[in-house]
Amino acid sequence: MVGSLLVAPLADNCGRKRTLQVNNILAIISAVLMGCSRAMNSFEFIIFSRLVIGICAGISFSVVPMYLTEIAPENLRGAIAITGHFFIIFGSLMARIFGLDKLLGTQEGWPFLLSLTGVPALFQLIFLPFFPESPRYLLIQRHDEKAAREALVKLRGCDNVEDEIEELHEEDLSEELEKDMDIFTMYHFDDIWGHLVSAVVLMGGQQLTGINAASYYMEILYMSMGLEKKIVGYISITIYILLMFITLLVIRFADSSGHRNLLLSGLGICSITCVLLAMAIELQKTIWWMSYVSSSFVTLFLIGQSIGPDPVPVVIIAELFLQSSRSTAFMAGGCVHWFCKFVIGIVFLQTEVSGFG
Repeated sequence: MVGSLLVAPLADNCGRKRTLQVNNILAIISAVLMGCSRAMNSFEFIIFSRLVIGICAGISFSVVPMYLTEIAPENLRGAIAITGHFFIIFGSLMARIFGLDKLLGTQEGWPFLLSLTGVPALFQLIFLPFFPESPRYLLIQRHDEKAAREALVKLRGCDNVEDEIEELHEEDLSEELEKDMDIFTMYHFDDIWGHLVSAVVLMGGQQLTGINAASYYMEILYMSMGLEKKIVGYISITIYILLMFITLLVIRFADSSGHRNLLLSGLGICSITCVLLAMAIELQKTIWWMSYVSSSFVTLFLIGQSIGPDPVPVVIIAELFLQSSRSTAFMAGGCVHWFCKFVIGIVFLQTEVSGFG
C-alpha cells in the first residue's frame, strides 16, 4: 500500500521508465540482503528486505500496466496490458516449482529461494534502458514533442507516426482544465470522480472475491482429500499452468471480445462457483466424494478470476482516465487493492479451517 501511494509522484515527476529502473535497483538490493540473511544470522535483514520488496511490488503493480498501456498501439492496448498479469501467474508458478522440497523448499535452500526475487528485477534493469519512455508522458506531461516522436518511431518501427502525434496533441488540448490532477482536485470534476469510483470498485472487487483465500484454501482442500502435501504441491503447479493457458486465451481475445464482456464473464463464473463451492463444502462432511467436487469448484473459481477480475481492471482504468489523471487513478486503485488484500488475508486467517475435511 505504501508503494501505491508513491506511484503518482514518482511516475509523474521521474517518468514511468525511470521509476521502474529505481524500483528494480531497490528490489535487487533487497534480494541480496535476503539471500545473505541466514549466513549473517540476521532476521533484521529479512524484515527490512521484505518491507522494501513490498514497496517495490506496490509501485510495479501500478507503473508496469500504466507504462504498457501508454506505449501500446490502440488496437493492442488490452492484450499488451494483460501480458503483465500473465507474468504474475508465471512468477507464482516459478515460486511453487522452486519451493518444492526437492529444490529450494528446504532449511538450507530458503535463503536462495527468497533471493530469486532479484532475478526478474536484474533482467529488467539490463533491458529496460533499450526501451523508450512513454510517448504520452513525454508529449503531454513533459511537452517534449521531439522525444515523443523518437519514442514512437522506435516503438512502431516506422517513421510515419504523425497520426499518433496528432492524437496526443488533441488529448493534451482536451485536458487543459485537468492539469496537475490529484486525488483531492478530482472531486471537483464529476466525470473524473465517477471514473475514480469505478476504479476503486474494480480494484476492491478484484480482491474481495477472495482470490487469495481461494489460492491458500486450494492446498488445504486437497490435503483434506487425504493427499500428501508433496502431491498437493504438484497439483498446484498443474493448476497454475492451466491458469497461464487461460490467460493466453484472454490476451488473444482481449481487444476483440471487449473488456466489459471478459470482466462480466469472469465475475459470473466466480459467483456461481462460490455458491456451489459453499454447498459442496457443507455436503462433504457427510459425503466423502464431495471433496473432489469442491476441488473442481475451486479450480473453476480460479479460472473465472483469471478471465476477468484479475487482468481486466488495470486495462479499464488505463482507458477511463486521461494522461494527467491516470497515475493518480492507479495510485488510488492500487491502495484499495492492497488494503483489501490485507483484509482478506487477516479475515481468512481467523476462519476455522479444521472443519473443511
